[in-house]
Amino acid sequence: MTGEYAAEEFQSGHDDAFGHKYLSGIGKCLENIVRKEIGCKVRSIELNVMQRCASHMASKTDVDESVKIGEEAVKAAVKGETGKMMAFKRISDRPYFSEIVTVDAKEVANKERLFPKEWINNQGNNVTAFCSGLFPAAYSGRSKCSYGKRYAGTFENSKLVLIKKYLTSLKKLI
Repeated sequence: MTGEYAAEEFQSGHDDAFGHKYLSGIGKCLENIVRKEIGCKVRSIELNVMQRCASHMASKTDVDESVKIGEEAVKAAVKGETGKMMAFKRISDRPYFSEIVTVDAKEVANKERLFPKEWINNQGNNVTAFCSGLFPAAYSGRSKCSYGKRYAGTFENSKLVLIKKYLTSLKKLI
């Protein structure tokens, strides 16, 4: 497939470390099209802001795994491991269980892993029942937000003290 990105005129013109274009601006592009074609007041909102502000919608599994993988990354850094990336390896679907593994960054950097086509339904507008069955197990439970005086928006059972301890250790190494 050849051509230009839909929002080419709104791109930054910058590339990432691997030479890929930073993609953004489709909202602004659509805003201008609607304003021009319909002639009404239009405002676009970048979804990335809303996504970052929606941590209260994260599943308990997602939050717990985020904390665990962060802890393991800090432990690896404190040990002096470099050129590594932490990853989840699914062990079982039912019950859902995964483990955190260390992967050489060169094995995953600048490589893509596509969503399997066989997980997309024949109409191309949804996932298959098989695929749908994989997600609830991995993203179950509701996280509970606690808005304390010191850490607004942190999650209960978040082990911030442990993370702070590792960060303090890491700072001493630097």
